[in-house]
Amino acid sequence: MPLNNSGVLRPVSEEILETHIEQCYHLKRSTFQSRQPRYRTMQATKHKDMAYVRDMISQIFISSFDALDESEKNIFLDTACLFRGDFKEEVEEILSCLYKGAMCGISNLLDKSLLHMDSDGRISMHDMLEEMGKGIVHRESKNPRKRKRLWSLEDMNQVLKYNKTVDSVSFSDELRYLRWDFFPLKSLSSFNPKNLVVLKLTDSCKEQLWKEDHQDLLNLRSIDLSNCNKLRNIPDLSGAINLQSFYCNGCENLVKLPCLNHLASLEKLDLSGCKSLRKIPSLSRAINLQSICCNGCENLIELPCLNHLASLEKLGLSDCKSLMEIPNLSGAINLQSLCCNGCENLVEIPSLNQFVSLEILDLYCCRNLRNEVSANEFEHRSVNSRINLKIAPNGCSGSRFLEMGGTYRYKVHVFIVFNEDMIIRDNDYDEASFFCIKGQLEFPN
Repeated sequence: MPLNNSGVLRPVSEEILETHIEQCYHLKRSTFQSRQPRYRTMQATKHKDMAYVRDMISQIFISSFDALDESEKNIFLDTACLFRGDFKEEVEEILSCLYKGAMCGISNLLDKSLLHMDSDGRISMHDMLEEMGKGIVHRESKNPRKRKRLWSLEDMNQVLKYNKTVDSVSFSDELRYLRWDFFPLKSLSSFNPKNLVVLKLTDSCKEQLWKEDHQDLLNLRSIDLSNCNKLRNIPDLSGAINLQSFYCNGCENLVKLPCLNHLASLEKLDLSGCKSLRKIPSLSRAINLQSICCNGCENLIELPCLNHLASLEKLGLSDCKSLMEIPNLSGAINLQSLCCNGCENLVEIPSLNQFVSLEILDLYCCRNLRNEVSANEFEHRSVNSRINLKIAPNGCSGSRFLEMGGTYRYKVHVFIVFNEDMIIRDNDYDEASFFCIKGQLEFPN
C-alpha cells in the first residue's frame, strides 16, 4: 500500500502483497517430502518476508494517519471500532451529529484508501487497518474505563463491573452514541444525556428509560426502543427539540406516549406493533414529519390532526382494528402511500382527490368502509402516472375497493374504475393485478 507523489495511500491491498510473496515461495509439499529441511527453510523465509511487509504497511499507515486532520482521525477510529460493515448513509448520519464536515471526512478517507465501500453501500476496511485503528485506541490507556471507545464485550464488562447497582448502570455524561441491544437492566440512571446524539436500546428488558422526568436532550437526534416489551411509558421529551427519528415499534405494553407537540424536527415516527397504545398525542408542531407507521396498533382508536403535515409521504395504519376514522388529510399534499389493510372497523376514509403524488392505496379487508373510491379521487393525477391496483376479495365487500401492490388471485364480481367516464365489469378475474394509466388500462401478461 505505497504512497503516491502526493503522500496519499495508493489502493494496493495487503492481499496483493501476500499473493506475490506466496507465489514466490509456492512449492508443492509433495516435491519436498524428501527434502524437508530445505522446505522448512523456505517457509521460514516466507514468514519473515510477510512480517517485513506488515511492518512496512504499518509504517505507511502511521504516516498517513498522522497526516489526517483531527476530525478524519476520529472518523477513522470510530469506523474501525464501531461502524465497519454499516451502511454509509447510517454512518454519515451518526458521525454528522458528532463532527463538523463528517460526510466530507468520510469521502476523504475513501479517496485515501483508508476506507472502502462495498457493492452494497457498506463501509469497510482491510482487517489490518482495523487492527491498527483498534491498536491506537488500546494505547490510550491500559484501563478500558479511560478509553474513548469500547467495542469488546470483555472491556465493557470490566467497565460496568465497577458501576453496577441493583437496578441500573451508570454511564459517562460525555457519551454521544449509545447502542446496547438486549440491555439487561430496568432503566438508565445516574446518567445525564446532555451530549447524547443517538440512543439505541432495542430488545431490552427496561421498564423505563430513566427515572428523572426532565433531562437535557438538546443534542438527541435519534431514539430507537424497538421491541422493548416491558416498556409502558416514555419520559418527558420536551427537551429533545432536535429529535429526527423516534422508533418504538414492537413495544407491546406501551400504553402512553409523552407530548410530541414540540418536536419540530421529527421526520420519522414508528409505533408499529404497539398493541396497547390507544391514542397518539398532538403532532401540531411536528411539521417536518415524513413517515408515520402505526401498523398493528390493534387498540388504537384515535389519530391526532394530520391536516397540517405537508411533508408527510407515508401513513401506515395496517391492522389498526379498532380505528374507525382517518382524520382530514387535505393538507398532506405530498402523501405517496396510505395503507389501511386490515382496518376492520374503519368506516370512512378522507377524500383522495388532492393527492397528486399518491402511489399506494391499500384498503384490503376494510369490511365496514362506507364510502367508495371512485374515479373522481384520481382526476388530478398527472398523465401516465402509474398506480398498481388490485381488487379486494368478495369477503371484504368486493367491488368497492382498489388496493395497491402485489398479486392476489380471486374469482369475484368486480368494478374497476379508472376514470370517471369508464367502468369495466368482469366476473371472471383470477389475477386482479393491473396497471392504471390515465386514459388507458394495461393488463399484465
